[in-house]
Amino acid sequence: GKACDKDPELIGLSQMVHSKLLFAHVRAASDGDTHHHNSHPFIFNQILFMHNGGCPDKEGLLEFLDQREVNVLTQLKGSTDSEYAGALMVKHLGDVCNRHNFTRSELRDAVIRTVLDLDSLSHGADAQHSSLNFAVSDGRFVLLTRFRTDRNQDPPSLYFTLGDRWDAATERMVGAVVPHYLDGDKRLDRAESHDYGKVLGTVLHGNTFLAASEPLSSTHAGWTPVAKDQMLLFDRLSGTLEAFCLSPSCRSDIEHRCRRSVLACPINSP
Repeated sequence: GKACDKDPELIGLSQMVHSKLLFAHVRAASDGDTHHHNSHPFIFNQILFMHNGGCPDKEGLLEFLDQREVNVLTQLKGSTDSEYAGALMVKHLGDVCNRHNFTRSELRDAVIRTVLDLDSLSHGADAQHSSLNFAVSDGRFVLLTRFRTDRNQDPPSLYFTLGDRWDAATERMVGAVVPHYLDGDKRLDRAESHDYGKVLGTVLHGNTFLAASEPLSSTHAGWTPVAKDQMLLFDRLSGTLEAFCLSPSCRSDIEHRCRRSVLACPINSP
């Protein structure tokens, strides 16, 4: 196959497609046959689901789904661990086939439960660890996770930028919002390490939100790295961005980043 920036079909298509919400997954296949059924994003009615990483124990994941009587197995078209992880998330959402709108809390809780379910699969005897960088959207909300089930290993990288608009010519976010840290009494040490899903600090605001495995520009200026085991939630209608810690490792990673550079810190913690 061609590199995505050298593929004339993709270049031509990108010049014609216009959307306020775009998911793109341009990575090498790591699980399952090379087939469009195994291509991201996976679609579950209103839900888009994308995954960078892997769940090595795919059989365990299928058993996990079966043990919880997940009816979405009948909706699966491919054979990848990523689509199975999406099915598990959709199961936690409930009846997606007959719904088109979901609340912020429903989506947040479904993603958190999926991550914690898959985390539990990685801690049995001889279990292998998983990388769970998810991207999920129902059209209004966009949720991202950067998670590795091994507390001492990093997941694949993930960056975000938030601001007024993306200027493709200069490869920068105009009016970029750079998160600040440890202001006033909003101190990290007030957050309990076991308080999974707790919102971290001040909500950020911007009209345009971009996230990618690596910055979409020649420099990292304006891009913020997502912490290990952190989740972001962006509301397209209100332009608000929130962050949540999914494990104590998130707190440790944020502390480490803040000791190195204030501007490298993702988002405040109460």
